[in-house]
Amino acid sequence: MKLTVSDALRLPPLSLGNLVAGQGGIDKEIQSITVIEVPDRSEFLQPHLLAISSMCVIADNLKEQLALIRLLNKYEGSGLVVFNVGLVLPSINPQLIELCNELDFPLIDMPRNISYYQVIEVIMDRLLRHQSHRLNTSLALYEAFMEQLLDSRYDYSTMLGMLSRHLERNVLFFNHNRKCVYASRDDLDSGLIHRLVKEMQINFVRLGEGQPLSELTVYIEGTPYLLVPVIHKESFYGILVIANMSTPTDLERLALEQTKRTLCVAAFGNVRMDEYYERMRR
Repeated sequence: MKLTVSDALRLPPLSLGNLVAGQGGIDKEIQSITVIEVPDRSEFLQPHLLAISSMCVIADNLKEQLALIRLLNKYEGSGLVVFNVGLVLPSINPQLIELCNELDFPLIDMPRNISYYQVIEVIMDRLLRHQSHRLNTSLALYEAFMEQLLDSRYDYSTMLGMLSRHLERNVLFFNHNRKCVYASRDDLDSGLIHRLVKEMQINFVRLGEGQPLSELTVYIEGTPYLLVPVIHKESFYGILVIANMSTPTDLERLALEQTKRTLCVAAFGNVRMDEYYERMRR
């Protein structure tokens, strides 16, 4: 399970904090945590980052405080945890609260007796547990891949289901004819399928022409969909679609590569079995 701001607010000592703004963003995922005191160091920012700060450098500069919130939001940050309010930062300005509510950007005020270390420790512990779980799932995916190699009757939908659970996202697979042959959810809108096929037709116009294909991200009604061509040598087997994903992490990339290999093996095995049955009918 991914760690969200809502989850973090239930963990001591963050549970002692006060969510003063950004209630609409508490479902944002947290993937990392860092201290930010210098507001213009954007090179350290990344998506799903939970920032913690006393705003000591900009405590008397509301304009810079607002700019920090906008910067964190621009880089898809998860939220900002503010420490030492009343000691370093005189107070949380109403304009800061208004901006965070407007952006659905969680702003958490921590009690003075709570340290940076206590919050960092509990968040890192949960993130490491989550990474350990995902690593175990990656190993399970590898075992499933090996099973596919050993058993041509193995159903690749099992592998795709494992991938969906590992990524915690909806996964679809379109075969070489752009027909959706697998979806991890049963309630998919046919309109979405049509839009995805249209995106494939637009972006993968060189299928079968020997041109190299690379994955890409398309946006449908604001939601990112990662389109991953499944290719081995010069053979095209279909396209994997991952909902709500644009840039995979290293572990997610490993899982995607294993799944692509499995799909190639499954498709090749099906072709060989079709040839075998055709010979038997002669």
